[in-house]
Parts: sequence; structure tokens; C-alpha cells
Amino acid sequence: MRAAMGLLTGALALTMLVEQARPSARGPESPLKPIDDPEAYAVYASVLAGDLPAHAASARRLVFLKETSTNQSCMPSGKPLDGEWRAVVENFKSENAQVRAIRPGFSLGLPYVVVPTEEIQALFLAAPDAATLGWSGFYQQYPDSGGYISVSAVGFDRPKTRAMVYLATACGGLCGGGTHHLLEKVNNAWREATLPGLSSCMWVS
Repeated sequence: MRAAMGLLTGALALTMLVEQARPSARGPESPLKPIDDPEAYAVYASVLAGDLPAHAASARRLVFLKETSTNQSCMPSGKPLDGEWRAVVENFKSENAQVRAIRPGFSLGLPYVVVPTEEIQALFLAAPDAATLGWSGFYQQYPDSGGYISVSAVGFDRPKTRAMVYLATACGGLCGGGTHHLLEKVNNAWREATLPGLSSCMWVS
């Protein structure tokens, strides 16, 4: 497994999550296109249920960045993605060609709020204390969150039985990580796919 290791702190972590992959710019007056597909939120819920980090496992309310984000420099690779999963990858790239907007109100297993990146950035900048690297400002506002989460738009195959999504979390100066997930729908439920020959990539801090 390839791994991109890095030290991410406070507002820097937030900036990286958002800027890792903004494939194309949008005009200042252009609203973000929301993600409205309930199936996409079912994929998010499945990934969170199986991969929610320990720091967020006891969270009572999750915090999502409103703007979607991916990590183009840390994409999975391998033979499966060039074959039967190619349509999923191509749809993932298409869905993430523009930054999208996460919507509140879907079932993700835990209550959640959707917060614009600039509002979370302001919390760090308002509390630039060296001891917590600005995280004290975030946790003062969201004490029961376990940090914040950033996700991509979801890529599907045509029948929506396969999916690809990126999810990253951050909870402190040395607490966070992100990776892409590949999922299959089995018995009407999404689960992580096991693909021989797949090379994954992740970053951790």
C-alpha cells in the first residue's frame, strides 16, 4: 500500500482537505451544485459505519465540510480499475470535476451538520494558540463532533451496484487521514469491495 505521510495542523489541515483536489475553478457568483442523490448518502453512511476513526466513534454530532474534496495525488490504481471498475472511476472523475455541496437532512447513522469551509477556517484563525494549533476554537463550537469530515461526490456504475468515494477526517494536529473507498452493493446494502490487484493510497497524520 502506498502511503502519503504528513504532519497536518489546524487551519493547514483544513486548507489541505479542501485544496487537495479542486479540479476546476468556479466563478465567485456560481452556486455549488448540491448532491441530492439518496444513494450517495447511503454510500457515505456505509463508509462511516465501517471506517469512522476512533476519535469520532463517540461523537454525538458529525461535522461535514460543505464543499466536496478529493485527493487526485493519492488515487487507487491497479488492474481492476482498468477493467470492470473503469466506468466507476470515470464517473467519479466526472462527478468531481466541479466542487459540489453536501446537503443536510439525510440518514448517516449519526446526526450531522454541514458547515462551509470558510466558517470552520474562521474558528481556527480566531484561536491561534500554540498549544492546540487553533483546534480549541473548533472544539469550542463543536465539542461533541470528534473533528470534521470531508467527502467527495460519489462515482457509480450505471446500475449503481458499484461506487467510489473519498473520505478524509481531521481532529487535531496529529490526528487525521484520508483515502478512497470502493464499494459494492450486496443484498441492497453497500460494503467495501475486495479487489485483488488493487493498489490503495492513503495519508495519515
